[in-house]
Amino acid sequence: QQGISTAMKVGTDAMLLGAWASPGAAQHILDVGCGTGVLTLMCAQQAQPSARMHAIDVCKEACAQTAENAHVSSWATRISVECTSLQVHQLTNTAQYDFVICNPPYFLSSYWPSSSPDSTDTQDKQQQRRMVARHAGGPGPVRPLQSSKAVSSSIDPAMGPAPALTYEELASGCSSLLLEQGNLCVVLPSVNGEAKQFAQLAVCSGLTLAAALRVRTSNEDLHGKRWLLRFVKATTDCLSEAVDSNKLAVQGEVMQGEGVQGEEWLAGVHVEELVMNEWHPPLKPGGQRLLVPTAAYLSLTRGFHHPRYFKQ
Repeated sequence: QQGISTAMKVGTDAMLLGAWASPGAAQHILDVGCGTGVLTLMCAQQAQPSARMHAIDVCKEACAQTAENAHVSSWATRISVECTSLQVHQLTNTAQYDFVICNPPYFLSSYWPSSSPDSTDTQDKQQQRRMVARHAGGPGPVRPLQSSKAVSSSIDPAMGPAPALTYEELASGCSSLLLEQGNLCVVLPSVNGEAKQFAQLAVCSGLTLAAALRVRTSNEDLHGKRWLLRFVKATTDCLSEAVDSNKLAVQGEVMQGEGVQGEEWLAGVHVEELVMNEWHPPLKPGGQRLLVPTAAYLSLTRGFHHPRYFKQ
């Protein structure tokens, strides 16, 4: 169930991330910004029977929806839900997770709705929640970068959840919550350099980019609009072992990071590419071309429901 008041609905990004980012042998799993709980449930489906999932979100409607979906699932006893922000959660929960997954605030900047924060209009409130979920740093210009220490010290748990999450807060918060050799998996756009900027901030927070999947919506999408990224909290010596223990789900075209044109931040990283759909000629003269899911996409998502109407 997705609920009327939940800010972010189930979509292609979550489906791709949840299918690709297998938790492997992880025992303590955190879903940051759980929304409807789809990533929590996908992790529960793939994780070991002894694994426990914890889902957090700043939106009480999202937490209620996740809790409801978890309750009617096969993994209800293994899932807990908490209405809080990552910034607050990290202050009292340090280094206890070996797998963190997040479909984070997607864009660095954009236009925000002009409605007042005190508006009682249901559509205005829902739009505001959606904008908080989709945009890093809140309305207006992106906040200047701060050190991890400054981020932590500026948050008072008594003040409740923060209104929005910056990329640096996400990177530093997840790093502080991860055990050594723990994994962080995220999905981010590439159009305005969001994935690159987050990767650089993650490295500054003590994480190592271990693997990346470039997602092309179709065979005519030459450069791709999404990156799925896996980070490991590990020293260089331990990195290979950590990646091997979390085998990647896509066995498609493999590229060395150095070979991805214009993406120098991927140097030395295991990079794969997924084309979701292929354009086919019309079945009859004058007809419309057909957009057909690729075998690789269907193979990746075969263990999950993936309705064809998901927005791409």
